[in-house]
Amino acid sequence: MLIADGVDPAGLGALGLRFVHPDAVHPLLRRLGAVEAGPRAVLADPAVRAAVAESFDAAEPEAVAEAVLGLVAAGPVDPGDEPWLAELALPGDDGELYPAGELLLPGSPLREVMADDAPFGVVEDEVLEKWGAETLAAAGVLDGFALARGEDVDLTALADEAETLDLDDEDRWADDVLRRIGPQDLPPAVPELLAVRDLELVDDWGAALRLLAEPPWRAAIVEPAHVVLHTGRRAAVPSYTAWWLGRRPVLDGRRPREFRLPGDDSLAGLYDVAPDGPDERLLTALGVRTSLDDLLDEPGGARELLERLADPARDVARDRLGALWTALADVPGLDVDPPERVRAVVDGGVEVVDAGDALVLDRPDLLPLLAGQPLVIAARGREERLAELLDLPLASDEVPGEVEGGAERPVPEAVRAVLPDAPGLYLAHDRLTVDGTDVQWWVGDGHVHADGPAGLARALAWATGEWEARLRAEAVLRDPGALPVLRAESDLDG
Repeated sequence: MLIADGVDPAGLGALGLRFVHPDAVHPLLRRLGAVEAGPRAVLADPAVRAAVAESFDAAEPEAVAEAVLGLVAAGPVDPGDEPWLAELALPGDDGELYPAGELLLPGSPLREVMADDAPFGVVEDEVLEKWGAETLAAAGVLDGFALARGEDVDLTALADEAETLDLDDEDRWADDVLRRIGPQDLPPAVPELLAVRDLELVDDWGAALRLLAEPPWRAAIVEPAHVVLHTGRRAAVPSYTAWWLGRRPVLDGRRPREFRLPGDDSLAGLYDVAPDGPDERLLTALGVRTSLDDLLDEPGGARELLERLADPARDVARDRLGALWTALADVPGLDVDPPERVRAVVDGGVEVVDAGDALVLDRPDLLPLLAGQPLVIAARGREERLAELLDLPLASDEVPGEVEGGAERPVPEAVRAVLPDAPGLYLAHDRLTVDGTDVQWWVGDGHVHADGPAGLARALAWATGEWEARLRAEAVLRDPGALPVLRAESDLDG
């Protein structure tokens, strides 16, 4: 028996509970175990929870609702404190009974964002007038999106659908998280999970995102979920809500992952700038691309970059293309299926071509021999890795490189001020030809060949690994007296 302390016992019989007023309690009852109970204690009684779960089948659902709402109002109870209250049967303005969690307050912004066939009713005016919006919201009636809360959520069970939070595609989210964190000796769990419900019912995403950007829903998007691993360490992963939104056309009818943030041009041309409206933190949480490095750090990011590079509808500037290929080659341990099409340089322009027609350029002296040939070009030192990654041949393996003659001459001493590791000798040509084509320089046979200052400067710069110094070397070869000025200019480079 419970001693009603601050609880009006009228109507509580509908909940299957027996109460007496404190003034009517004999001292013996207290000694025999009768418990004093305030509104929150009564609300926590298993009989109340059972009555709520069975309220649709109760002989008098109105009486159950009256009693439960009375306890909620007296509690007091905050929205989300007792999520099971959302099962309470309450009347809608159409005369039908609804679970509290499927009823909207008349002024709820959800009425404007949800699809016409969404299974929501509007709470009856009489119920709203009697209990007020605050009490009804605490009982689960929606003023905005419903929040789901979970504790110690077993991700393996969720992925296997052995456990459920009643969230759309929750198993796919759990599966994605499990792939991100890798194999674990023990089932990983999320100690505290916060998620927005009913996203699959939204029709107007512009209005919905403006609502979701505000508390309390914002936290369910921008705050990552934390997974406890078998080592005891915690790993941050995208929240369910951010993951779900990131895979749907919620930004101007397109997925957030199809956009990039303004300000970082590393992905310019490959992704459009995100539309105005949502703030940068929200856009980042939704999956809007932030930078090339972040894209390549993400699972599947390298594959997505290759797909975008192969899309002729994308526009990538020539001065950005080499940096993109270099970044791909620098990803440690990257293993992707070679693309069928690649973006290559063809006679100075950029085109998307069949991969079978392309070569990876591994030396600049080959360029005169490769007119019309699609070339994939990255920074020096990445050519072999890039050829392996894309399953393309190196240009030097496809060029015979037949060169004849040349007179051995000493390398001018003045150039050593720019290229101190330059060899002592080179082969000078009046007319240098490789495979029948006139060229300025050649190092393909292990010797330095050149037909003048411009070619010699390039050949020496490439041979010594100082390619960026080729123009200074050429200036010194043409005019050794220019060395003091060149050195002073170089000091300004920092």
